[in-house]
Amino acid sequence: MRIHHTPPNTASAVSTLEMVTRDKTELARSIGCETPWDQHGVFGEVSLDSPTWNASNEVRIAANDMGSILFQPKSGDAAARGTLERWFRTLNRQALLFFTGRTWGSPAEKGDYDAEGEASVVFHQAAELLMRFVVDVFHNSPHEGLNGETPRQAWERLNKFYKPAPPLSPRLRRSIFGITVRRKISRSGIRVLGIQYSSGKLQNLFRDAQVEVEVRIDRFDLGAISVRHSEGWLTVPAVHDDIIGMSIWKWLAFNDRLRLTNRKNAEVSEAVVLRTKEWLRSQAQLARAEAELGSSILTERDILRFERKVPYSVDIVEDARANEDAIPDEADISTLINDWDMFGIKQDPKAEQSPEVAPTHPTPSSRLNTLNPDFNR
Repeated sequence: MRIHHTPPNTASAVSTLEMVTRDKTELARSIGCETPWDQHGVFGEVSLDSPTWNASNEVRIAANDMGSILFQPKSGDAAARGTLERWFRTLNRQALLFFTGRTWGSPAEKGDYDAEGEASVVFHQAAELLMRFVVDVFHNSPHEGLNGETPRQAWERLNKFYKPAPPLSPRLRRSIFGITVRRKISRSGIRVLGIQYSSGKLQNLFRDAQVEVEVRIDRFDLGAISVRHSEGWLTVPAVHDDIIGMSIWKWLAFNDRLRLTNRKNAEVSEAVVLRTKEWLRSQAQLARAEAELGSSILTERDILRFERKVPYSVDIVEDARANEDAIPDEADISTLINDWDMFGIKQDPKAEQSPEVAPTHPTPSSRLNTLNPDFNR
């Protein structure tokens, strides 16, 4: 389940598909949920309706590469659709019952009610409320379609007999769902967001300096990248292990807090890195940014605008004197999120509607539900 302030597009469709494969318990905790949101897995079949964003090559390729069959009913065949409209009614009558400004279920039901004028909750509050309703209320409420079981009870019962497929490995997830950018390989490797990545295999595969390659980034873990080559994807680790497990949002906050933006030859001691990472873990607003509640989906366009502030590599050293006095006593995360526009609120929504890009994989129909053994080498 994803909630956006912009119209749906290909990026949001692929990101929603990825979300299904993740354990979302940490996301739920970050917004105050008491119930785990651990329902996830890789499905044998993914059934979607057929708007342009769901019928895109990117969605088909992502479903195929994760090992799922993609089923879409014929456009215009109303009888083949699911019951999503009933779900919207449930949200309207239960989650939004106590708020003014509802649009109701139809123009006839709404009448001359001024929904916009009576709006009583801002977008991000509404997104958080809906998420908490789903996890803590809907998942734990008896459901007529489940013969009185709650959705969570049904999941736990069926899990004993029908185990979901194993979750995607980090490198496979990154290769399928990562943000795609293009980079030139230098003698020191590849640089993304001021992080240097390199390995012996990378240098052996690409002996020609300045060759441009396709790179994919996991926005939740910048500890490694995937680089496309003739035989599949190569995992290339960050030069510094301290980057492992750090999300894009935390990395941007890390640079901002240590005043590393637009600084050449910046050095940070390992001790400062550890203290800063501990501080980052305590920031609730950063956790909410990572939850992507109501935010735009990060794309190459966002990576490029972030890199305008972090164009240079940051070196992590053992020397305790390096940048030792760089940590300010206070830092305003709200200002940071706004300045970096981490939610993409300031971006032109039309710019997110990127044109379809010709697929770089074979078409799904030619290799349905199969993975090349060399896909994730």
